[in-house]
Amino acid sequence: MKINKYFFNKNSKLFDQFLSYFQEDIKRIVGKFKKSFHHLSDEEVYSECNIHLLKNKDKIVKSFGDKTLEESEFKKIAYHYTKNEVVWSHYRYGNQSYVKRKRDGVVYTEDGEKSLFEISLETLGVDNPDIDDDKNFLNSSIKNFFHILKEYCYILSETESKILSFLEKGMNQDEMAEELNVTRQAVSASFINIKEKLTNYFNFKNILQGDSLVPAGKCMKALNSVFEPDSNYNGISEKESDFLKDFVKKNPYQFTVEDLNIILFSKRFTNQQIINSLKGSRASNLIKKKPCTVFSKSNSDKILKMFKKGLSIQEISESTNFKKSSVLGLRSFFVKKGLLEKCESNRRVFSQDIEELILTMAKEGLNSVEISKKLKIINSNYNYSPKSIAVKLTHFTQLGLITRRSIARVNTRRMFSEKDRKIAIKLFNKDKTAQEIAEVLGCENYRSVISLKSNLSSQGLLNMKDK
Repeated sequence: MKINKYFFNKNSKLFDQFLSYFQEDIKRIVGKFKKSFHHLSDEEVYSECNIHLLKNKDKIVKSFGDKTLEESEFKKIAYHYTKNEVVWSHYRYGNQSYVKRKRDGVVYTEDGEKSLFEISLETLGVDNPDIDDDKNFLNSSIKNFFHILKEYCYILSETESKILSFLEKGMNQDEMAEELNVTRQAVSASFINIKEKLTNYFNFKNILQGDSLVPAGKCMKALNSVFEPDSNYNGISEKESDFLKDFVKKNPYQFTVEDLNIILFSKRFTNQQIINSLKGSRASNLIKKKPCTVFSKSNSDKILKMFKKGLSIQEISESTNFKKSSVLGLRSFFVKKGLLEKCESNRRVFSQDIEELILTMAKEGLNSVEISKKLKIINSNYNYSPKSIAVKLTHFTQLGLITRRSIARVNTRRMFSEKDRKIAIKLFNKDKTAQEIAEVLGCENYRSVISLKSNLSSQGLLNMKDK
């Protein structure tokens, strides 16, 4: 069977593109079909699945013949290949000879033959019977644990403190969710937040052993005082931090971070230092948030028209004097309302007509700079930067619509004749600048004249003086 090279190369590129998009699906398939006793780790199985698909790439691409490979068809094929590889990789690895020897190994000792299992048992440490058998020890440790958490509960939010009290009563996550009228996932997320806060603040090994508790912050401060006794501490002191927290608690939702910095500290600290000082306390939730940008009806309609024309967020921000983050938020609102299509990135979005124009010019051999200039000549409103056009040309190349050679950067360096070189030598010896010589020679890019000067100097044709 004859292979159409055009479709084979096109489908081969599409295969690589679809495979890069399929990585998250591979993880889901492995998570579903991989058994707990699998010899390989998750990352190793991901790698094996990718290698298996790449090995069968030519076979899959050839099966499509003169048809274009669609992403939906690729996903169906890749799903079955990945599913099979998850199972096969386990048995293929397990059947290797060195794995079998490791599994069924025998060790010869002075006491005779012993299996690897017996040897591993002999080398294991001995459990402490006082800890494992004494229930009173465990009960006292748990009591000490909860006592310390209650004593330092100010580092947790109100909801997290409630969850902690439910945990002490022996409730599971479903019961906690029912009590708080939230989902189980919300309770699980709160557990993760509690764990992060507490592990950053306490040494739980010391708590369970009944040792005295020293918060992590005080430990770090003590270490800093030992290693840097003469250093000036420029952050917020503990006394100032306590005063700040009390002030925020007495005046909830009245001041922003900037206001607190001006009123209390006369801008001695950065706003981030104020935020860090309030982290881990309830006061952090009592700060007044910055008012968000509210767009009027006329501004919203104006920005919507700009988006539909294909302007980028950066360009809209510059023309309307709104922050980029505010314009981005408004675009998300338009997408939710169905007024704009969802875009994967904030790149320039071209209309169908302009895309066809750019593709036609690219096939003629024009580069991004030349296409940008030609579009401005066609219509003054077509103000597209060469950079955004270069991104679109790269996209066309990935789709196989144009070749890389047709979008290669054109060499703009000026080739000077012998007559031009003689004129340049005379002017350089008269101490003329590169810009002045470029105008005389009719050269658009004066950097070419600078390169010419370096060339002439290396040949010893210029009078070398300190200019």
